[in-house]
Amino acid sequence: MGAKNTPALNQTNLGLIIAEKEVAMLCSLATDVNDSTLQTITNLEKGLGKTLLAFKCHDLKPSILTKDELSKVQDAEKKLGVSLVAVED
Repeated sequence: MGAKNTPALNQTNLGLIIAEKEVAMLCSLATDVNDSTLQTITNLEKGLGKTLLAFKCHDLKPSILTKDELSKVQDAEKKLGVSLVAVED
């Protein structure tokens, strides 16, 4: 059997439709890891001989952008070298 093709996340497939409401989950590197959690991860890395990255995920509602707004966001992404996601408050 061939490898399964998995599409990259983008604007068109980031959201999931659940009970007719658009819901998305966005994950980022965990930056608020306490000492106990960090020690647990470090011990696991040593045991596995592998480097691990810690992520935290957040439910959010993506915002609908006009073509002009999207263009401005994309320009900012290129300038800043980051990915930006518009979400509802």
